[in-house]
Amino acid sequence: MARTVSGRGQDGGPLEVQLKSQAIPSLKPRAIVEQAWLAAHLAHLDRLGAGSAGDRLALAAQLKPRHLTRHSAPWQVPPADLAQAFLISGTLRVERDNVHWLESEGVEAHHALEPGSWLYGEGPDGAELIEVPRVLIEKPPREPLGSQIVPEAFVLEALIADLYAQRLRLPAMPRIAFLLRERTEDPRVNLQEIAEIAQSDGAIAGRLLHVANSAAFAGGPRHQTVFAAVQRLGIKTTQTLVLSLALKQVFALKHLWVKAQALQCWRFSVTLSAAAYAVAERAGLDGQVALIAGLVHQIGQVPILAAIETLGFPLDAAFLDPLMERVAGDATAQVHAYWRLDESAADAAKHWNNWGRHHEGPGDYGDVAQVAAHFCLTRHGPKDELPPLSELSGLKALGLAADEASLEDLRLAMDTNVAMMGPLLHG
Repeated sequence: MARTVSGRGQDGGPLEVQLKSQAIPSLKPRAIVEQAWLAAHLAHLDRLGAGSAGDRLALAAQLKPRHLTRHSAPWQVPPADLAQAFLISGTLRVERDNVHWLESEGVEAHHALEPGSWLYGEGPDGAELIEVPRVLIEKPPREPLGSQIVPEAFVLEALIADLYAQRLRLPAMPRIAFLLRERTEDPRVNLQEIAEIAQSDGAIAGRLLHVANSAAFAGGPRHQTVFAAVQRLGIKTTQTLVLSLALKQVFALKHLWVKAQALQCWRFSVTLSAAAYAVAERAGLDGQVALIAGLVHQIGQVPILAAIETLGFPLDAAFLDPLMERVAGDATAQVHAYWRLDESAADAAKHWNNWGRHHEGPGDYGDVAQVAAHFCLTRHGPKDELPPLSELSGLKALGLAADEASLEDLRLAMDTNVAMMGPLLHG
């Protein structure tokens, strides 16, 4: 007998996921996330998407994606009587009679790759593809394998499918943040306009007054008006505080199983953004831009966690961590596009933990975020999983010295900035 988890879907209508009552956990959470991710992609592929979610999960359990990068050897598509190959994610250069490029988002990627073609990974992340043996195409696995699938796999598959079909409900940019960004782009903006925007939100206005009268900014009588607070703080500091306080509201979720994850993400984003400010200034870039890019570098976790909250099926950290590693970047790109954020935010989101990144031209905010993230992760996590700071491609791209004395000076600057700005940005 099957049981169901019901809730409100992203479109506001009913959402129901059937869970197998005889599910037997046989995979670790990370493997289950990968199985669900692959099953969600199978839904769009010729001859592989038919059937139920359980059928796709059963098939996904039999497949292992192949990863091709610019640096890996090319791979040849096998003959059709042996297997079929499909592009799942990323970009391929396909060579046979001619050369063409294939994007996983395009309709052409729904069809099997031409046998005999030579495939090369392209782009910063390369490409992932699957090779499906002919026997699995002619007789795909159904029950009883489907009955062995754990409930979490069904929830994850539905969630990931909604993400890639762009059915997740994205958070709206806070109105006050939208107004502030719009006005501060005008060089003629004045303090009075900024104060009027800030005082339109009582909680934010109160926080600005508190900060302006705090020991960090005090230097005279206590201010009683938002305008006076903005005068003391200045336009840039006010903009930073208002944006961070508004964004913190976006991360405010209710249920315990997502609230802790959202708060952890927000805290890391604040720490990274404060460190990024110091890195950007050392590299001759705009610290304010780096700070804002850092605050939104993982904003895509919010719609994912909100969808889990709406569904009402708790996923613990053992599932959430690999889920975010796999799909948060794509969700962040959707939010950035929805909010019409600029390239600096996109670079920070794409490359903050891309330790092997190399690119032509001067350093950018992706490099800034990478150096800042390394600093943050080193402070709180195992150092042996990270490359040495001196070997980071971002450090070199930004033109920052890699000798130990210079690195220690950079660490001190980031540490100082986190200590000074962190409490203010947390709200």
